[in-house]
Amino acid sequence: MLIGEYTNDHGPHLDDWFYVFMVAGRNWFEASMYAKESDSFRDELKRTIGADISTGLASTTDFGSRVMWPQSLNGKGLFDFRKVKGNTLARRIKLAILPEVQFCLSQDGEDYLRGLPSQAPQPAPEAVPNTPSAAQGLASCEE
Repeated sequence: MLIGEYTNDHGPHLDDWFYVFMVAGRNWFEASMYAKESDSFRDELKRTIGADISTGLASTTDFGSRVMWPQSLNGKGLFDFRKVKGNTLARRIKLAILPEVQFCLSQDGEDYLRGLPSQAPQPAPEAVPNTPSAAQGLASCEE
């Protein structure tokens, strides 16, 4: 499992800072850092895994991510964010008005998860533009 955090550009009126829990098979779950009892949850998580998991993106106002655990990857990027490009005029116009960002697992994350036992993929709910869905599988971002 990888534990991390990411931010997006939706703040300050919408949640823009999230925990990420990623397991083998590229499946992941997220939870808002602003959720009730978030600090208590983090403290319990620290006790459970026996490691410090400190946050580092609190003041980030754009897309950012970092691994919080395992300690061997602490502070490294969790996602690479790529602006979605349209291949038709209509799609390019839509993306100029409503931009979308693709979340790609970083190479460090890719390498770490490749060494974990695979789990059966979970069905992913429909994604919202510019935001990944909770409990979704992360697609490969090969260029």
